[in-house]
Amino acid sequence: MTRILVAVALLTALPARAAEIRILCAAAMQTVFKEVAPAFEQASGHKVVFAVEEGKIDPQRTVDIARVGVGMVVPTGTPKPTVTSMQPN
Repeated sequence: MTRILVAVALLTALPARAAEIRILCAAAMQTVFKEVAPAFEQASGHKVVFAVEEGKIDPQRTVDIARVGVGMVVPTGTPKPTVTSMQPN
């Protein structure tokens, strides 16, 4: 029983390791993440790193990494807009 208590005491006394958290996000969310990241780092001890930096992405290569839904809202009684293509007009 004493060995178990000593093991538990040693395991809980070890310092926690800070993690490096890499963030890949849409440009629209970067402002928000960059605003809250310092407070998160201070509170958690983890380091936030933004993985996408200018010049590090090859614009000729595309890879799907996520799918984002888009919704539309129109006032009651208004005709629904025609959405027939994903291409801009």
